[in-house]
Amino acid sequence: MHSLKTARPLLTSVAYFVLFAMILFSIIDVQAFKGSLRRACYLSLTLGEDEIQINDQFCGGYINPDTLNITNYIQLDGTPGTTIKGYICPIGQEQDNPQNNMESFDMMYYVALQVIIVASANGWSPLMYSMIDSEFFISCLFFIICIIILNFWLANLFVAVITNTFSAIRKETKTSAFGAGTYVMICLTCCRRVLKSVPEQNNSLTSKMMVGLLQMVARVILEVPRMRPLLLTVFGNMYGLLNMTLFLILINYIAALVSVQLLCGDYNSDETANFANLFNAFLNCGSAEDASGQTAVVVIFICAWMLFANFIVLQMFIAVINENFDVAVIRRLRVHT
Repeated sequence: MHSLKTARPLLTSVAYFVLFAMILFSIIDVQAFKGSLRRACYLSLTLGEDEIQINDQFCGGYINPDTLNITNYIQLDGTPGTTIKGYICPIGQEQDNPQNNMESFDMMYYVALQVIIVASANGWSPLMYSMIDSEFFISCLFFIICIIILNFWLANLFVAVITNTFSAIRKETKTSAFGAGTYVMICLTCCRRVLKSVPEQNNSLTSKMMVGLLQMVARVILEVPRMRPLLLTVFGNMYGLLNMTLFLILINYIAALVSVQLLCGDYNSDETANFANLFNAFLNCGSAEDASGQTAVVVIFICAWMLFANFIVLQMFIAVINENFDVAVIRRLRVHT
């Protein structure tokens, strides 16, 4: 935590820069893709039944049943659209946006949610394919550029800031920047409370077999040439890795407490991702799944936690490994001198 406080000014500057880039991409999204996810495909039945929507199929036009010509999609007010584009289906007409209008490019805050999904590099490809069906194929270039800039370039700025800051702390204090201090006991208490909610099962035999299997795999890996020195270099400072792991468990536990208060009872007990108890919340608080039916507070919480966990916390592990490599180089120089 002290290391994060030291890096706070630079992290704040990088966060503002990333936020500016996200707002810029959101503005471009609204101008380029507004109303694109409202266009869906329908099947026209011949016996007078209601039209049936084709699930998850977006379009930009349809085939006229009388003339068999490609025709503009039908807007909500019944008038034809302006341009024929994208996938051509039996009947194309506008409807509400998917996920209770949450997956949308019509409003700025909905677009910002889609940009965050793309920036996290999780679940962005179905959105891109839907946009290709609804717009021109060249629209995929926007998503490719967005993920390259936000995820590959700007997200790595956090890695650079955290790594350089913690390296400077280690040089000034001559100690690791990843000291756990008083957080060790707190994290152990969090682990005990989370594991206490797990149902007890008689699986001692399975556990022993798993431990034996892991030992055999570890022996095989260590026999690979040059693998042992590399592992000793990467995991040389186990104290720093342990402290970083405990810090991750602590903030994950805090996020689980908040998610239980916000989402408890909103999911069915038979669903895989539910927040019925603390253990399930601990496992699922990092996933931004379907936000339909939730308030804006829940959406903001899930997005903020996802960005913080992916762009800052996980990058701290890279800083720990980088610190281990620096220590190995310093030791090698001392041996030669």
